[in-house]
Amino acid sequence: MLQNTTIVLGVGGGPLTWVAVDVLRALQRAGARVRVILSTETETVVPALTFQTLTSGEVLTATALYGAMLGGHFHPLHAFIEPADALVVVPATPPLLAKAASACADEALIRAMLLHRGPTVLALPGAA
Repeated sequence: MLQNTTIVLGVGGGPLTWVAVDVLRALQRAGARVRVILSTETETVVPALTFQTLTSGEVLTATALYGAMLGGHFHPLHAFIEPADALVVVPATPPLLAKAASACADEALIRAMLLHRGPTVLALPGAA
């Protein structure tokens, strides 16, 4: 269903961070290529290595404000986001949304949310 699509998965922090791992696997099972950007709070619950293992290394940490070394080459943040067909943020916590709404781009995920020009899905914690 999602064959030949690229999804950027933004992972928020908090106790529902583990849900992002399930979303990542579901997107991959549907055929999507998934790239991951972590928020500042993410690694207190789920280590970056988990996402790196599941995506073959296509992960940016919160401190990669301008880009990161992936596969031995520097990839700027905008080049990481541009090929994305959609941006999915799980869980989209209130502090994360407040930072994005006020354009407080002090971490890679917020910058990605502001740079992305395609469809964006925000999965709010506790939403049914």
